[in-house]
Amino acid sequence: AEQALISAEVYERKALDHFYSAEFREAEELYKKAIALEPENPFYWNGLADSYLFQLLLAAGRLDSRFYSAANEFLDAKPAPPDAAILKSMWEALTRARRLAEARTRANANDAGAFYALAVSHAIEAHFHLNLARKPLNALHDAGTARDAARRARQLNPQNSDANLILGGYEFAIGSVPMAFRWLLALGGHSGSKARGVELGQDAMMHGKRASTAALALLAVAY
Repeated sequence: AEQALISAEVYERKALDHFYSAEFREAEELYKKAIALEPENPFYWNGLADSYLFQLLLAAGRLDSRFYSAANEFLDAKPAPPDAAILKSMWEALTRARRLAEARTRANANDAGAFYALAVSHAIEAHFHLNLARKPLNALHDAGTARDAARRARQLNPQNSDANLILGGYEFAIGSVPMAFRWLLALGGHSGSKARGVELGQDAMMHGKRASTAALALLAVAY
């Protein structure tokens, strides 16, 4: 069992190497190998879902940095319809990750890792709704749920800097909304600061275990 756990972790590290090299299909295959060894681990299912999501984003041309300028062009451009088979696989993996994480939180309300896994699953869904489905209200709902789960993870384990990637992304996104609309978000319980988002992203980059590279990418967009 211990050897299987080590092997699964190795597959995850290799998957992340491929993922951050934009080799999303290779990452997909490695996450599948990790899942085969440890099928009850929600992090591997989240990773698999994310690899599918980024295959869809790449195919739709949504990974071009020009979309994420101060002009927010990504909100205007219409992406191509996503591949139905990949989209189905993404939802299946995301659903499995969330069910596993939720089962762990029900079994143990102090399971910081489970709350973080739950936060990641909602963050992935928020990313999908904003960048592919173009449903900002759905994205806002999932982002708020991800924020709450990440906050709980940090409360239970203050050393979990990975959760600050989600908290920082949320803060920066809400803080970037024009002031004319921000008060409407505040009425719905959503508030954020760009400066605070950068601060949290820096902590995730410097001290995170799973999220350090993703935090670096977030900071690049922020700067």
